[in-house]
Amino acid sequence: MPSSTESQTQRFERTMYTVLHFFGPGVMQQLDTPLTPGQCFLLFFIQSREDCTVSQLADKMEVNPSAVTVMLDRLENHGFVKRSRSSHDRRVVTLSITPAGRRALEHVLQQRRKIVSHCLSQMPEEKVETFLSALENLAQIAEVTNVPLVLGSPRKTEE
Repeated sequence: MPSSTESQTQRFERTMYTVLHFFGPGVMQQLDTPLTPGQCFLLFFIQSREDCTVSQLADKMEVNPSAVTVMLDRLENHGFVKRSRSSHDRRVVTLSITPAGRRALEHVLQQRRKIVSHCLSQMPEEKVETFLSALENLAQIAEVTNVPLVLGSPRKTEE
């Protein structure tokens, strides 16, 4: 019989999978948008950074710059991002979101907010507050968790 912590961890994993799938790919498949969940992430990240580079985006996504390049090609073909060479270093490619990209991203975010709002409205108000407080608390703990220490393994080193 699993311990209480193991059982809670399993419930958490099942629930997070369902929630993340539903509010990510599950919703995206039902929206009238040319964007994929990954493309939304890219647009959101580029929009939130001034002078975002391909390297920064690859680091954030934990993939090779070549993998990001393929994704950016699609976004650029749709007119959602623009690539420019840095005036300081011609080897550096900077990214910016276009007005069309902003509109496409905002459309997806508005639709998702509407769906989240609907789902939260199905819960009693006091449970929503408790849920959000607990989720914010978990996010704060996750942000400061030393994963290698918890796993008992050495830190990854930069290559």
